[in-house]
Parts: sequence; C-alpha cells; structure tokens
Amino acid sequence: MTGARGPEPQEAGGHRAGRPVSAVIVALMLAVFSVDWMTEDLGWLPHPATWVIEALIALLAIRAGVTLDRRVLSTAVALLALTALALGGAVALASGEGPWRMLLGARATFKYVLLFLVLLTLRLPARAWRGLLRLLLAIVLSQALAAIFQWLVLGKRDAKVSGSLQSEAFLAVLVVGALVVLAVFFVTGRPRWRYLWAGLLFVPPTVGEAKGFFLLLPAGVLAIVPRLAALRPGRTAAAVVFLAACLAVAVVAFGRVGGQSDLTRVLRDPTVIRAALGPPRTASAHAERNPVDVTLAAAAWSRLSGLLDAWSRVSVSPARLALGFGLGSRTRTHEEILAGAPYYRSPVATKLYELGCVGLALYWLVFHRLLRSVRPLRDSGERFWQALALAFPGIVATYLITDFYTDHSHDIPAFTFWLVAAALVSRAEADRAPTPPGSG
Repeated sequence: MTGARGPEPQEAGGHRAGRPVSAVIVALMLAVFSVDWMTEDLGWLPHPATWVIEALIALLAIRAGVTLDRRVLSTAVALLALTALALGGAVALASGEGPWRMLLGARATFKYVLLFLVLLTLRLPARAWRGLLRLLLAIVLSQALAAIFQWLVLGKRDAKVSGSLQSEAFLAVLVVGALVVLAVFFVTGRPRWRYLWAGLLFVPPTVGEAKGFFLLLPAGVLAIVPRLAALRPGRTAAAVVFLAACLAVAVVAFGRVGGQSDLTRVLRDPTVIRAALGPPRTASAHAERNPVDVTLAAAAWSRLSGLLDAWSRVSVSPARLALGFGLGSRTRTHEEILAGAPYYRSPVATKLYELGCVGLALYWLVFHRLLRSVRPLRDSGERFWQALALAFPGIVATYLITDFYTDHSHDIPAFTFWLVAAALVSRAEADRAPTPPGSG
C-alpha cells in the first residue's frame, strides 16, 4: 500500500537537499518543547534564550526566500491568513498602537501560521515529513510519560503535572491530538494490543486537573467518527467504546485526586452548569454552598465573561465591530500579566477584540480551506498519510475549541498543529502536481 507515487522519483535527491532544512526543523521542535521550560521553570537559561525559536523560524524563512515559490502565497490559505494579518496590522497602526505592540500581537496570533507558509515553500519530500511527524508523536508521548513520572515519583500536582510544557492545558490538547491519531491508526491498520497503552494517556489530564480535556476529547472523536464509521464500522465502534470507557474512568477519578472538583456533579446536578455560566455573583453564591464546584464556575465564567466583554467593546461602532482595535491592542506580555494588566483568558476574545468580526472570520476560514486541501489524502494509497488525513478533522476541531479554552496560538499546541498541517498540505499538493520541487 506504499508503492511509488508521482513525487517519489524526485525524493532521493529531494531528501538529500532537504536534510539541512529537516535538521533546522528538528532543532526548532526541540526548542519549542524545552526552551521555555529550561528558562522559566528550571532557570538554566536567561530569558532572552526564548527568542531562539524566532531565530530558527527566521533561518527557515531566509532559506524559503531563496527559493520562493509565489504559488504558495497565492493559495487560499495564504491569502486568507495574510489578509487577516495585514488588516489587523493596519488597524493597529491607525489606532495609535506602536510598531512593537503591533508586532507583539502578530507574534501571538500568526507566528506559527507564518511558519506553516514557510514550510510549504520549502517543499520537503514526503520521507522527511514522515520522519518529522514520527519524532513529533514520540515527543508528545514522552511528555505524557514525563507527566506521569512527575506525579508518581516527584509528587507534583495540578499544573506541575505537565512534562516540560508548563501547562496542564497544553498537555491536554496534545494528548487529545495523540489519542485521535492513534484511534485512526487502529481503525485503518492492523489491530494490535499495543494500542491499549493509549489508556495511559488519560492519566496526565486526570491528575493534572486539566478540565478542558473532558470537553476536547469527545469533540475530537466526534469529528472523525463519521468518515471512519463509513470505512470500518466495527473497528470504529471498538475504538469509540475503548475511549469512552477510559474517559468515564477518568471523570470518576478526577474528583478523587488531590481534592479536585468532582466532575460527576456536572452530570448529576444541572445547577452546577447554570451557576458556572451565570453572572459572577451567582457563581460565587453557588461556590459558597458547594465549595467543590468553585474551580468549575470560575473557569467557565472567566472565559465567557472575557468573550462578552470583547463583544461589548467592539460593538461601539460598525468599524470596530468589523475590524476591531488592531493587533497588539489587547495582547499582553508575561511581565504585564504578572504586573496586573487586564487580559482575556479566552484567546478567541482577544482575536475578536483585535481583529473584529471580519478578521476573525478570515482566520476561521483558514481552517476550512485547510480541511479542503487535505481531503484528497483520505483516499490515498499510503496508509500513513491516509490515517493522518482522516485524523485531521479531529485535530482541527480540538485546536479551534482550544481557542475558547487557553492561550495557545503562539505556543506548543500551535506549533504542533501547524507542523502537522504543513506536512499534510505539502503531501496533498505533491499528489496533485507530481513535478520536481520548485517547478510545479
């Protein structure tokens, strides 16, 4: 099932040419997963070391600029993303935001979108992409194992149970993506007992108090089930039953680890949800009567209130509603947040405030075009690419819902998503135009 396809004859030379680029991407991958941890958590590196990520992206961009393929910039994905970026930047400058503040906002929302376009321009061969994606999956799985080690051996709790990611929410997002990919490989390939080890991936979100995991996983699975059920209904049902059973155990165990919120109360008592989504006074009164629910109420209201506040502010005029206040107008640095500067816990609220409805719509349309670009790979004769293409709707759903959950657009989940997207779109484009790199 992995016989020679259109681009394969050029892959030998392309692989040799792509080795230096692949090495830089590997270095970037390792930096994304470790530099912030070594800087902020361990204190091994000075804070300016965090800019090594931008330096490596710039190096790739320079390499891409040497062999610039203008067709990449003319694709729908590129046009939508660059239009949103240009509009946000122009509005920021027109609104009096300084260039540095504008660049800060662009970095927060579009850094890895631009990396995606750079990676498309580099046109890596399929063999290089397979190696990079396998390394990425290995790193994600190692983060889950590291989190389990932190909990069992080091005795860490809550957000500290997150490997090197410094965020239990980030680990939850990556775990959901890994579970979606593993489920698709199980359905499309040969059933193996080793897939049962996926049950261990439920441990870090459970012991790390990653409440978003219990929303993200069902959404990610629901996004892939229709297509998988049409291909192999029996094996799809087995995968869903296994994931649902593990999720049920995790929900019950969540409230029994370190005195965390009892998630089963959400299922048994609808007033918990009503209180969590009500105004702060209602949520606080409910928390006083039911202290175990205070984190659920606070987490839900902090996201919803930010979105409502952003909507009220952009609604002051039709121009603001359409275009927002510009990139950087609500983005805050880590130091500013520590100093008490107001910011939105929900990233989609920040995007609405800065980009307006037009910019936010353009941003969301990027993901629609990505799904359309990758769709042909679902019928690929190569199981590796077919499985990833079938998993991609679940990955996209997880990523977009995370936009309401935690700030990830310029961090590890964003890097992971856009690297996978670049690999899939590159492979789909190679299948559509089987010509030598740079000429077709």
